[in-house]
Amino acid sequence: MVGELPREMTLEERVWWANPYLRMLSSPLRKCFETEQMLPRDFLLRLSAMRVKTPRLGKPAQALFPDGLEHPAFSGHKAGVGHYIICWKDAFKQLQERGSYRRLSSNVFMHSLLELQIGHLLRVRVLQELKILADRLQRSPKALEYTPSLRRLTRVEWNNVNLRCHSV
Repeated sequence: MVGELPREMTLEERVWWANPYLRMLSSPLRKCFETEQMLPRDFLLRLSAMRVKTPRLGKPAQALFPDGLEHPAFSGHKAGVGHYIICWKDAFKQLQERGSYRRLSSNVFMHSLLELQIGHLLRVRVLQELKILADRLQRSPKALEYTPSLRRLTRVEWNNVNLRCHSV
C-alpha cells in the first residue's frame, strides 16, 4: 500500500534470500537455443552475433560472442538480440558439431577460442562479485562488527582461571 513502511523480513525469508540456489532458480525463464528447454536465466549463457571483419572473405561476417557474463556494474549487454544456451561444455560441443548456430544467420560462425573466452569471463565474474562484496563490507560498519570465536584472555580473566584451577 502507498505510504506503508517496508516490513522486516522474517528469518525464513532471510534464509531464502541468502540462498544462491533459490535466487538462481527465481531468475526469469529463457529458452535454451540448443536444447529448447525453458530454464532459469542464471543457468544459461547469453550469446550474441556481433559483426567482425574477416580479411580472408573481404566481407563482414558475424561471430558468436558471450554477452552479459560480466557484472552489470562493470559491463552491460553489448548487443540487442541474444540467444541463450545452457552452461555446459557438452552443449557447446554439440552446438558446434551440429552447426545449429547457423540458424541465427547465414554468415555467422563460432570462433575457435569461444570456450576459453567464456571460461575466462566466468572467472572474471567471480572476481567482480568478490570486489563488490568487499566494497559493501567496507562501507557497512555493522558488517565489520563481529565477535570473534577465539580471542586472547584479558589479564583479569586469566587470573580468574588460575585462581579456579589452584583452588580445586
